Amino acid sequence: MKLVIVKMESGKYLFQVPEDRNIKAGSMLMLNTSRGRQIGIAMCDSYVAEGDALEAIYKAFNTYESKMKFVIGAYEPRNWGEKDG
Repeated sequence: MKLVIVKMESGKYLFQVPEDRNIKAGSMLMLNTSRGRQIGIAMCDSYVAEGDALEAIYKAFNTYESKMKFVIGAYEPRNWGEKDG
């Protein structure tokens, strides 16, 4: 499972990342949370964890697989002087 640790106003949380995406530390992310869409900052690059390592991460974040929420997008910085298209 691909994961990332995200800092939000209310704390640090673990999110699942789509397998075809890679996230870099410092990226501003759009998140699907139990309180709707939220914005957060990636605290690390996304990474893959399996088996005992994954279980240890779940335990550290007091979560489990069926409770995991997804990163649903990322914000790209853009110079205000650039035109669309």
